[in-house]
Amino acid sequence: MLIPVVFFQGSKAVLAPVSGLLNQQNIDRIQSAAAVLAAADHLHWLVDQRIQCDMPAATRLIKPGPGWLNWADSPAVYLLLAGSDWLEDLTGLFDQVLAIQIESRPIQQPDPISSLNRLHDLGFSIAGRSESGNAVLWTRGSAASKIEAVMAAGGCDLHLHTARSDGSDSPAELVARVAEAGLAAFAITDHDTLAGIPEAREAMAKQSMRLIPGIELSVDDSGRELHVLGYFPAGSLDPVEQFLAGQRKSRRQRNREILRKLADMGYQLDADRFKTDSQGTIGRLHIALELIHQGYFKSTDDAFKSLLGEGQPAYIRRSRPSPAEAFWMIRKSGGVAVLAHPDQYGWCSGRAVVSERLLTHLERLQKLGLQGVESFHGEASAAIRLEVSAAARALGLLRTAGSDSHGSNKPHDRLYSGSDHWIDPAEILVVAALVSGTTAGGQRTWLLTRRSSPGTWQGYWELPGGKVEPGESPEQALIREIKEELSLKSVIASRHCVLSFDYPDRRVVLICYETILEQKTWQLSVHDKARFMTADEALESRLLPADILLFQDLKAP
Repeated sequence: MLIPVVFFQGSKAVLAPVSGLLNQQNIDRIQSAAAVLAAADHLHWLVDQRIQCDMPAATRLIKPGPGWLNWADSPAVYLLLAGSDWLEDLTGLFDQVLAIQIESRPIQQPDPISSLNRLHDLGFSIAGRSESGNAVLWTRGSAASKIEAVMAAGGCDLHLHTARSDGSDSPAELVARVAEAGLAAFAITDHDTLAGIPEAREAMAKQSMRLIPGIELSVDDSGRELHVLGYFPAGSLDPVEQFLAGQRKSRRQRNREILRKLADMGYQLDADRFKTDSQGTIGRLHIALELIHQGYFKSTDDAFKSLLGEGQPAYIRRSRPSPAEAFWMIRKSGGVAVLAHPDQYGWCSGRAVVSERLLTHLERLQKLGLQGVESFHGEASAAIRLEVSAAARALGLLRTAGSDSHGSNKPHDRLYSGSDHWIDPAEILVVAALVSGTTAGGQRTWLLTRRSSPGTWQGYWELPGGKVEPGESPEQALIREIKEELSLKSVIASRHCVLSFDYPDRRVVLICYETILEQKTWQLSVHDKARFMTADEALESRLLPADILLFQDLKAP
């Protein structure tokens, strides 16, 4: 968690910390107030290198960049001392601000200092004060929490395109379609442009739906093109526009090169048809549509497979940001970074046991600042949706739903509807331990325990483990469960797999970890038996249904 510190002297805000204010007495006061308000056992300090102060344990920062997202996403508390230029540029990145009065005079109630009124305008409210009254912690709901609430409510479609990029509908026409579908919330995510947002807002003046401004960006992930969705449920969009202008310029240059290639191959297209104003976006789909119009192809799929797709004769690679750069731009602007349609990158298997390839890629991108994944894409099968949703839940990623409708410009044009819901409130996250025993008949054995507590599953065998409680990581939950069930300490070695299973009353997402027990003698509490079994022996036993899937996978060659 990254929390900027704003100083006050008298009733005047000093956004850029002044060296003279940061004497040892004030540093002690700051640390004392911060420790109480941030509710942290240990505070880490990040200091703008331009600031002169005696804090030898602090990390000195050269300038803001994508690496800052590691601090923002860490469960630890990092307090930031920085100049006003950095703080103003990064306002969208912060969900908490610590305001500290340098003088001993308390901050007056109810207005903590008129200079902080801008925090009110940005959605912040006071969450706590120090006993002396000289420090105030301001907080606001994160952009991610706002998107999560929209998803929990259902009846939303968070991936839609207009004619401002490669959709067929004008923003006003899309708003009409959204209203007809009965959606409560929707997002316009045109490629490299926000131009459709003002038009859509004007069109929905008398509508009750909620419009979430968004964009779709193409990024270069070590030579592979990925698509990233950025959502901006609150805050200014101005910081995004400069970046998008550069992306549109890159697209226009690529279009010119594609048209030249097509002309050399005998496809004569009118270049004037691909000119646009500075805000709209023209791309390969428009060229594909013109090829269809001229009678060269029957569908956009044919045009991409034959000419325009990656690796085809008319394909031109354009300059794209890296995933880390895209995530940074979105998040420092107050947005939420979400990976679009992961199935289209070949990462999914469509099985109940989640593809390790999918998990590995999502984890890698998460470390760079990814916050969510489009788990419920309009062109994905039900099995793929279930797999991506389980992967996201296991990794703690936000799950979003988007039809990816382009209107009549793509075969798939159906919007989601007001009756569509994806997040099952009864779904639970469960962890299980794969504790390996001796080898029997050339097969590994695994520790299983038999339930003794009354209920539907009394007498069934299962892996040690249980439900992940709020505020716990899966690893912490498994260590706690083994302590409670077996009275043993344990070491979590590595994740073995993730799977999902639908019981009659709820969906379970199960994370299995290779686990080492620190002692060999256990004491059972909620179970009456425990023994090591091979996969074959487990499958011949009375086994929990979700564990059946796991042992079938363990048995497979």
